[in-house]
Amino acid sequence: MSLPRVRTCAKCQRVAFLLPSFAWFAVDFVEIVVVSGKPESGYSSRQLFDFLAFYYMQRFSVLGGSYMYVLFWNFRPAMSIMGVRIEAMDGQVEVLAAVLQRTLSPDQETRKNAEKELWAGGEVKLGYGTLALQLIGSQVIPPEIRLAGVVALKNFVKRNWQEADDDVKITDEERHLMRDETLRLMFALSGNLRKQLSSTVCEMGRVDFPSRWQSLVQVLAQNLATQNLDQIIASLELLDDLTKKYRTESKSQELWVELKFVLDNLTGPLLELFKAMMVSYDQKDVMPVVQCLNWLEILHLIASNFCSLSSQDLPEPFEDNIATWMTGFQQLLSMKVPSIEQGADDKIASPLENLKVSICEIITLYTQRYEEETANYVSPFIQSAWEQLVEIDHRYRFDGLVNACLGLLSAICQRVQYKALFEGEGVINTLCESVIVKNLVLREDDMENFEDGSIEYLNRDLEGSDFETRRRGASDFVRALCKNFEAQVFPVLANIIMKFLNEYQGSPTQCWRQKDVFYCLVTAMASKGSTQRHGVVSTSNLVNVVEFYSNYVREDIIDATSQVHPVLRADAIKYVVTFRNVLPFEAVKETIERTACENQGAIGLLRKDHPLLHQYAAYAIERLLCDRLKATSDSVFTSKNTPVGPLIELLVRASQASNVLNTHYIAKALMRVINLIDEESAQGATVLVDYLASLIGKAAKEAVDPGQTHYVFESLCVLVKRAYRVVGEGLTQHILPIMMEILQNDLLDLIPYALQVIALMVDQRKAITGNVGQYVDFVPVILKPEVWQRKANIPAALLVVESFLAGCPEVVLTGEHFNRVMGLFQGMFKQNKTLPYSFRLAAGILPHCGCFENLNDAALLVPMLKLIQTNKTELLVKYFVLFLCRYIIKKDAMALASVFEAIQPGMYVMVLEKIVLTALSDLGKRCTFSERQVIVMGMSQLIAHTAQLMGPLFPSAVQLTCDIAAHSGANTQFVVADADTDFNEVVADTSDPFSRLCNAQHVDDLFNIEEDVKKVLALAVLQHLPTTQGGEALVGSLSLELRNRLNSFVQP
Repeated sequence: MSLPRVRTCAKCQRVAFLLPSFAWFAVDFVEIVVVSGKPESGYSSRQLFDFLAFYYMQRFSVLGGSYMYVLFWNFRPAMSIMGVRIEAMDGQVEVLAAVLQRTLSPDQETRKNAEKELWAGGEVKLGYGTLALQLIGSQVIPPEIRLAGVVALKNFVKRNWQEADDDVKITDEERHLMRDETLRLMFALSGNLRKQLSSTVCEMGRVDFPSRWQSLVQVLAQNLATQNLDQIIASLELLDDLTKKYRTESKSQELWVELKFVLDNLTGPLLELFKAMMVSYDQKDVMPVVQCLNWLEILHLIASNFCSLSSQDLPEPFEDNIATWMTGFQQLLSMKVPSIEQGADDKIASPLENLKVSICEIITLYTQRYEEETANYVSPFIQSAWEQLVEIDHRYRFDGLVNACLGLLSAICQRVQYKALFEGEGVINTLCESVIVKNLVLREDDMENFEDGSIEYLNRDLEGSDFETRRRGASDFVRALCKNFEAQVFPVLANIIMKFLNEYQGSPTQCWRQKDVFYCLVTAMASKGSTQRHGVVSTSNLVNVVEFYSNYVREDIIDATSQVHPVLRADAIKYVVTFRNVLPFEAVKETIERTACENQGAIGLLRKDHPLLHQYAAYAIERLLCDRLKATSDSVFTSKNTPVGPLIELLVRASQASNVLNTHYIAKALMRVINLIDEESAQGATVLVDYLASLIGKAAKEAVDPGQTHYVFESLCVLVKRAYRVVGEGLTQHILPIMMEILQNDLLDLIPYALQVIALMVDQRKAITGNVGQYVDFVPVILKPEVWQRKANIPAALLVVESFLAGCPEVVLTGEHFNRVMGLFQGMFKQNKTLPYSFRLAAGILPHCGCFENLNDAALLVPMLKLIQTNKTELLVKYFVLFLCRYIIKKDAMALASVFEAIQPGMYVMVLEKIVLTALSDLGKRCTFSERQVIVMGMSQLIAHTAQLMGPLFPSAVQLTCDIAAHSGANTQFVVADADTDFNEVVADTSDPFSRLCNAQHVDDLFNIEEDVKKVLALAVLQHLPTTQGGEALVGSLSLELRNRLNSFVQP
């Protein structure tokens, strides 16, 4: 019996199976397989279906008749089964390629439509992943489309690989096929395609590895033993991506199990590969450049993996072979390769520098964590790092290496056993003069970045992205040296500072770089402790920060003339921000107050025609306006001591300049200033709305910094809060059309913002007038299914529904709107990601139960009980218990028991036993401090008012509630966190698709419990319960130990 042959029908773009009798079997790979005709003798229908099932490895069903339909579930492209080569889905590949081509269009509308089509027409269909892989592997598809395809595949995997509640359900078979094919293509392809496929494999690995994909590390480890350098590099790059998480993950039993599995499979091959590479060490000078680059890249990746695998604990195989590893790393750190040096790019680190950086990271880690095992090997590394720092020039390609060497010395100089290495004659002087100062001086390239208004310069200087820069490394090294050698370091640096200041004063225009170094050194020497929110909070006794400000800083920010270099003006205002909690208030205040001289302070910087100085001024204004009085927590700056009008005017003007930088600083500063407007200033709020609207329109059409867009909407929210009482109607007329336009034009990134602004407008209208009638036209718009289909919209849309539930429940909870709201309530139960929002919606509906037809307490509780019965999860039970406690606190404990009994007699005790008490034994560990307080408060009332209904469950209820109360009282970290929360400290999380606006959120008063919940519980059991019928007997049934425990809760 011969096997079927396969061809693709050009007309219908389907694969056909050709049997010896020429009976054709057309295959539609999207939804069904259609088999027509009758098979030749020797081929029964059963055998054909077995063949197809084996090929697909899927289920199928026969619907009967001469046309037999086989349900399609998955597809495996380009493979050979039973000797048949299958290459299908040609037509669909062409369709997908055309869509991807349109996603690359320069026209925004075309791109937007193509992205929607890619989602709606591709991702929601089964087999999308394997179809994308076929496109990526095709040699006839243009490279740019294949690259777009692999990016789309990576995003598809990110969104859908997690099984919990994906929009697309990927079957186990397709998951297996996609993993294998992605890994195969990663080794077969190169360049950006390989990088993106490697990232895709990592996304798969985050979910499947190692429990469901143990073969991954085994395949990669096997590839390390090949002679194919390309495959070795690909395997090491993927391993590097997979193991980097070990550097930051918290310790857990699950992590130890995974790490042991990886180490068992990887450490041996990694060591053998390292030995094999070190054999070529002596040939490095004669290797061809390409071969040498590959050799160095392999060594770099080996070192990077070594560092990641050592980050949690010292692996035993590494410890057993520590001599081999350390002696090899010593050779490599001091290595020079002239051929690489000659051909290297001055701005991009070569594999040689990357290798040395990884080695420095390893030694830094080992000296801090595994000191005993590495003590005998450290000295040569210190010598090599020192030599690197002295020899390396100013080129950018060495920045990472300089920073890594400084990091190594910073770690070592703080260890007592290496103290003698830094106490030698002239060592401190050499370090300060030849290493620290050398790496603090601005280079010409740095100055070009500053003059050109480079965002990179700004981010490095203000946002902490200077983590791997020379200046950051040198500053950190100063701080590290001062811990053990402050007395020796300060005199040396003080002499350098005075020398530089004298040079500057002698020639300010020529020697301004010396004063710039002064700012870096003083900041590093003076700072002992700092936070991002408060700046420096403790300083060295050897540095007088205030005196330095008066003598040397003030002249660059307050008494500045046109001769002061712009870099120094930026340094000066940054100095004020850094030491704002140490400097006198008058010094901070004069930085942003209005004076007769237009060149002074932050206002002077805003008036300068220099885009970077505008950003520094905005940064300073925003940070300083956050300050609060320590005694009262009131704002330091108010409308009375701040020039609100001029600041708003200048910030708006700076943001409208033709050379304005695309950052968030001006928008964030504007938000702070708007927060200070008084009623008089609020009269002109509509003008500000028009300005903010122009920025929103710009964000809809251009690529704008996400942080800027966020703070523009935050500014709008602050303006609504501050001005609605004064010009509410004017704000409504200006703002609502903007929000409606965003919704109507389906501007996906802006819709969550628009919804939150609408919610805030409704809240303000209700608070001031009590009537939200003019907003009810938004209700059907907000309840449209399309709004809720995108998960990023759900929290914001729910916010609007909550506002309408509070403002006009008679509109939302009647008619078709009621059906839609209840449908949302039940629909969001189906997925873990939306489960919290379902309970939040139920919390909003709860106060209105019994006030409208068909809406009672059971309408909320019954769907919850049904879901627990069919799909009980820890998360579901947690939110259910919290909801019951909400019901008890907001309504009544006895009423809750009555509702359950009305649903079904005996249900109250059943729910208490099977759900609530079972959950309480574990909830103490899985809840926040505030949630535990709610549970204790709710259970206290439940025990006090329904103890007689509990029967034999009463002692368990008291015991378990006591346990949670004990946790609640002991967890002081939550108390501190809650007390330190500053809702004015708004931070834009650009990775959050919801785009949460801090100034538009509702505060759930359920969690604002000020009572001592332990005392509440004790009084409920020991004082209230005995006054009820049969209460004394119930209390007497408690163990003596438990009663004593409750008594301890009452005692001060």
